[in-house]
Amino acid sequence: MGNDLAQLIHPEHFEVMEEMGHFPMSENPEGFKRYLVKILDKIINSYTQNGS
Repeated sequence: MGNDLAQLIHPEHFEVMEEMGHFPMSENPEGFKRYLVKILDKIINSYTQNGS
């Protein structure tokens, strides 16, 4: 089911969080932070590039 759902998401918005559990923000905060910062940077850059 997860792979089926992943096919509906644009590839640039989908990333498997390797070696993370169901609650990565509490089980592995530093590992989760790497993924979170990466997507937040993409969001910030998209607003910066679009002049918003």
